[in-house]
Amino acid sequence: MLEHYYEKIYPLGQLMTVPEKEELPFFDEDKHDTMSEEERVEMYEAWAQYRENLRNASTEDTEKHDEGPR
Repeated sequence: MLEHYYEKIYPLGQLMTVPEKEELPFFDEDKHDTMSEEERVEMYEAWAQYRENLRNASTEDTEKHDEGPR
């Protein structure tokens, strides 16, 4: 679970209170890596850009399909 904490659990913080990874009772500093606030922001911004790229590509494909063959 902690392996994918920032990708799968931490984003739930928009809906409910989610503790920092280090605050979890089963967190073991020797076994688990953490991300700094800056690293998390960078990762989430990259995801947002990725989703935007997918939306734009999907819109372009739809527009090309609607035009049909010339």
